[in-house]
Amino acid sequence: MDGENSSFFDCHFNKFFHDNSWHYIFFVIQESMQRFMSNKYEPGAATYDKRIAALKRLHDKGFPTWVSIEPYPTPNIIKQDLYELLEKVNFVDKIIFGRTNYSKEITAYKEHKKFYRDEAQAVINYCLEHEIKYHIKTGTM
Repeated sequence: MDGENSSFFDCHFNKFFHDNSWHYIFFVIQESMQRFMSNKYEPGAATYDKRIAALKRLHDKGFPTWVSIEPYPTPNIIKQDLYELLEKVNFVDKIIFGRTNYSKEITAYKEHKKFYRDEAQAVINYCLEHEIKYHIKTGTM
């Protein structure tokens, strides 16, 4: 966080986040889709890099943190590097991963079931290797 925002964050941190059970959730996606998603679903929202930086600050202050990587699209919608996403949030205490539901575009991808099984297993393996708790949403595998 920079300048004025950082000062605000530091000054008001204890006021807003006095309970150590507080968690922060946000949607994580690669930069290539960020503008599309933000403009369509979250106009005016902070960039994902700013969200990750804020989450990291909370984590560094001792608050339990988690991310939800969902709805995760299939490659026919956009190709992403899941490992790169996981590396960006490797400091969190828990990762939740889930598929995109109720989408004809997803089911049009012939390998969608295998794709989600493989990606969910990659999340599990990453979390086990980095000692991060995880939850794979029902129906993803």
